[in-house]
Amino acid sequence: MSLLAANPEMSFIEMREGLAMTDGNLSMHLKTLQEVGYVALTKSFQKKKPLTTCSLTGLGKTSFAKYINVLEEIVLQNKPPGKN
Repeated sequence: MSLLAANPEMSFIEMREGLAMTDGNLSMHLKTLQEVGYVALTKSFQKKKPLTTCSLTGLGKTSFAKYINVLEEIVLQNKPPGKN
């Protein structure tokens, strides 16, 4: 989700290469994220070849922002006193 949070949309191939995942592994992750409403997949054709494009939904963006906030809280709670 962090790749999609940094990019409005990405092709399946861009995501696969950026994450160094197999087609099957990435497909399963995207399917799970799509089922819970975090990711939208758009299937089309580009130069007569199939193209799957992925993007975060509004729910996905909100959920990812909440996740980042939780991580920030964990970091702040575990910082030694007097450290910025």
